[in-house]
Amino acid sequence: MVTIDQKLQLLEKLYFNSRIHTNELADKIGLSRQTISKFLKYLWERRIIHSPTILLNPHVLNLQYFFMEIKTNPSEQKLMEKLKKMKEIVTIDGILGDYALLLKFEVQTKKQFADLLKEIDKNISETFFSSYRIIECIDIYKTGGFILETHHDVKPLEERDKKWELLQLLKKNHNIRRWDVDIMENQFNDEDLDRMKQINLSREFSYFDENQMIAEYTVTYNIGKMLAFLKKTDRSIYDTDFATKFYLQIKPKRLSDYTELADNLKLHPQIIDLYRTGDEAGLLAIVRTPGLKEYNKFIQSLYQSYPIRDTYTTVVVEEQIPSIFPPTLRKAEEMCREAEKSAKNRS
Repeated sequence: MVTIDQKLQLLEKLYFNSRIHTNELADKIGLSRQTISKFLKYLWERRIIHSPTILLNPHVLNLQYFFMEIKTNPSEQKLMEKLKKMKEIVTIDGILGDYALLLKFEVQTKKQFADLLKEIDKNISETFFSSYRIIECIDIYKTGGFILETHHDVKPLEERDKKWELLQLLKKNHNIRRWDVDIMENQFNDEDLDRMKQINLSREFSYFDENQMIAEYTVTYNIGKMLAFLKKTDRSIYDTDFATKFYLQIKPKRLSDYTELADNLKLHPQIIDLYRTGDEAGLLAIVRTPGLKEYNKFIQSLYQSYPIRDTYTTVVVEEQIPSIFPPTLRKAEEMCREAEKSAKNRS
């Protein structure tokens, strides 16, 4: 029988390396290869794991990030359908507050985002409110739970470079041969599938790894299905570590506090993403906690520990696109401790 702790170990190991071989998983977790394969199939077919994916290195590729808050209403489903088809949009969250949707864009250049805006303007102009707000990211410190430390001087890929197009496909699923089931049709069209099957993945991965373009090989989760799966377990110390998602805008007391504050905040395991923005607040964090009570304690601890002038919170009520985040708090804490230790050793 597979224990809940063994199941969580498997989720954790896939999060850190979704290219890991089944035999290695079996050895590390202490289960047979057949049992591991059966459980992987279970996670995949029930969409607990949405797909094995890659986390691009934004500093190497000089990626640009933008957030957009959109006013809309639940009856305007056509807008949502159009937004989901834009490959540059990596998150779509339903939120509480003045706006209804919060989107994150990952693009190569500001021009690429400007071109996207033309299409978005057309779609939003057809909605009742016809209103949105843009937040531009200046720097990124942490994403998907992984802390980004180093900037690299590497020539970025051209917008129409075939390598860039391939990276976009690999973000959907970097190993279709291992996870080849009927559900793949929801991720790739026929043209994409043909291309993925024809390329030499090992050779391409070697190129991307040598040039440090891929930061991590990880997985995306369908948060609702993952939480439902975990709630069926009897492991009381872990139930919904990251059940609720928040966008937290932070304004430090002084402009000179930004760098030090960001370096400290990225070491918090509940902070999954952290950005410096051009918005008035200056820092934007994506925070995950079990619920509002735990989030309130988290906010109080920030004010007690750091020179913060003000914060503004947006609560996410629905995640429309699968997310990358640490599957357990224990691993998130371990990652932050290791990062803090490495920083001290360098200094």
